[in-house]
Amino acid sequence: MAGMNDRVLHLLLPALRWPDARDPRVYDGLSVPTLERLVGRGERRSLDATSPEAWLAERHGYGAAPPFAALAVLGAGIDPGDGFWTAADPVHLRPQGAELFLTGGRHLGITPDEASACIAALDRFFAEDGLRFRQLTPERWVATGAHGSPTRTAPPSLAHGRSVDALLPTGEGARSWMQRFNEAQMILHPLPANEAREARGRPAINSVWFWGGGVAAPPPMQPFAAVHADSLEARGLAKSSGASTAPAPTDPAACLAAARTGAVLCWIDDGIDDAAHGDVAAWQTALGRLDRDFLAPAEQALRAAQIDRLEIIVPAGRDGFAVTVTRGALRRFWRRPQRLQASGA
Repeated sequence: MAGMNDRVLHLLLPALRWPDARDPRVYDGLSVPTLERLVGRGERRSLDATSPEAWLAERHGYGAAPPFAALAVLGAGIDPGDGFWTAADPVHLRPQGAELFLTGGRHLGITPDEASACIAALDRFFAEDGLRFRQLTPERWVATGAHGSPTRTAPPSLAHGRSVDALLPTGEGARSWMQRFNEAQMILHPLPANEAREARGRPAINSVWFWGGGVAAPPPMQPFAAVHADSLEARGLAKSSGASTAPAPTDPAACLAAARTGAVLCWIDDGIDDAAHGDVAAWQTALGRLDRDFLAPAEQALRAAQIDRLEIIVPAGRDGFAVTVTRGALRRFWRRPQRLQASGA
C-alpha cells in the first residue's frame, strides 16, 4: 500500500454509481469520455466498502465499528475526550407502503433554531437515560452519555433515499437503540418547529439516525498527507492522523497541487443529491462536469509526471469498484474505453 508521501491523487466519487446499480437506462446518453478512457486503461478491482465512510475507515486501519461519531466531533473542532459518542443525525422518515424511506439531514434545510428546538426536546425526554444531545451543525447531531453500540450501523450517506429496513442497527445492544429510535420519533413529530415546517410544505424532522458509536481513538494508519472533504468524519480522521484538511474542492487545482508533494484525498459528492432524487438528467450533467473539470486535469497531470498515480474510488458495496491509473497505463492505447454501466450489464 502506498504511503502518505507518495504523489497520489485519490478521488473518492460515490456519485458514479446510481442507487439502483442494475438499472441500465440511467447510463443511456451519459458522456464521460475521460472516465471511460481511465477505467479502460487502468487496473480495475472490486470494493467491499458499502459507503465512503466505510472505505475511509478501512484505509485508516480501523477494524469493526470505527468511532465515527467521536471522529465527527473532532472534525467539528471539538475535543471528544474519552467519552462514548453516538451520531444522532436528524432525518425525515417517509412511509411508502410497509416501508420507511429516509431523507438525510443535509437535504432538509434545517435552521439552527429548528435544530436547537429538537435537541432541547430530546434532552428533556432522554435525561433519565443519561443521554445528552449536541448540535455540531444544524444537520449533524451527536449524543453522549450512553454506553454500548450495536455491532453494525449504517451512515446516513448509505441510508439516504432508501428503505431503512435492511439498514437498522443490528447486533448486541441494537434493541436499546431501536427503542430510542422509536421514542425519538414520538418526541419530534408533534414539536411546534415541525408543525411550522409542515405548514410551509417542508418535510418534518421526525426522527434521528443513530450510528457510528464509540470512544475516540487515533487511526492505526496514516494513508494521506492531506484530505479535502466536507465530511466531518473525514476531517476528524485527517486531524487524528496528522493530515492537513481543506473543504471539498470546487476545482482540481488545490487537489493537484497537494498531490504533487504527497498522497491527497479529494471527496467529491457532485451528483449524489441528483441521484437520490431520481433526477437522471441532472445526475448525468453532474458526472459530465466531474469528467471535464476534475478527471481530465488529473489525467493531464499524470501524463505530465506531476503526480505518479491516480486512484478513482467508488464505494457501493458489491457494486463498488476502484481504478488505479499510472503513466504506464495511459500508454495502453490498445485498451478500449470502458463505459460506466449497470452492474452485470
